[in-house]
Order: sequence, then structure tokens, then C-alpha cells
Amino acid sequence: MFITDLLILALTVYLYIIIASVIVNWMVMLQVLNIRNPIAKKINDLLTRATDPAYKRIQKVLPPVGGFDFSPLVLLIGITMLQRLLYGL
Repeated sequence: MFITDLLILALTVYLYIIIASVIVNWMVMLQVLNIRNPIAKKINDLLTRATDPAYKRIQKVLPPVGGFDFSPLVLLIGITMLQRLLYGL
């Protein structure tokens, strides 16, 4: 029971990291966030290092379509499904 709760918590934290990564990437693309700022660059690098390994695995199967990368969405759906499965245990 404790390990299941801990795993669900870790998945929830990773879910928020993915959402933060998507928001930061949008802000960089829309030039709201200046990546030349050292703090912003460190935050962006940290989020990129945390999410890229999972994104790369999904992108091998589902490459970007029309300039849109659906790997964060697929990962969010996968994590949500896994959490629901663990809640049932």
C-alpha cells in the first residue's frame, strides 16, 4: 500500500514537471521568456533534462506531425492511465 502511494505521488510530480515543461517551452517560443536569462535557462535545461528521455521514446513511435509534437500529450495520458490502474490496487 505504501509503495503504491509513493509511486502514485512520484507519477503526479512527474505529471506536473511535464506540464511545467510544456508551459516553459511555449513561453520561450512566444518570446515571453528570454532564454538568455541565466535563471530561465537553468529552469528550461532542468525541465528538458527531466522530460526528454521519455519524449524521445515516444517520438520513435510517434514522430512530430505538421510541426506539432504530441509526445507530452501521449505521456500525460499514459501517466494518468497508470495512476488510475494503481488506484485500483
